[in-house]
Amino acid sequence: MEIFPTVSLNFSGSASMILSAMEYLIK
Repeated sequence: MEIFPTVSLNFSGSASMILSAMEYLIK
């Protein structure tokens, strides 16, 4: 069960990166 935390962490990290990129593009 060590894969799940890594996947969720990776997903949240990529999601936040996409959000910040969208904010940067909007501004």
